[in-house]
Amino acid sequence: MTVSRQHQTPPEDLSEHACLVHLNQDIWQFVKGQQSMAVRVNGPLVCNDVTTLVQATINGTGIARIPYDIASHVIDNRQLIPILQD
Repeated sequence: MTVSRQHQTPPEDLSEHACLVHLNQDIWQFVKGQQSMAVRVNGPLVCNDVTTLVQATINGTGIARIPYDIASHVIDNRQLIPILQD
């Protein structure tokens, strides 16, 4: 799940945003129907700890891809919003 404190963003625009990278996974894959897209992202933080990514995203550092089961509580609390929902 891609989350942010910002508004929704189409995948092709992610390269223009500060994205937070987990474990050097700087190519984010998206699939919609029969179409797939790979977007290379970069930003101010690369780390190996998902909790750090969540906190940095809450603090407004950038956009992160976080598994839903980890992000769900901060989404439910409206600290973050899913920005790619389709």
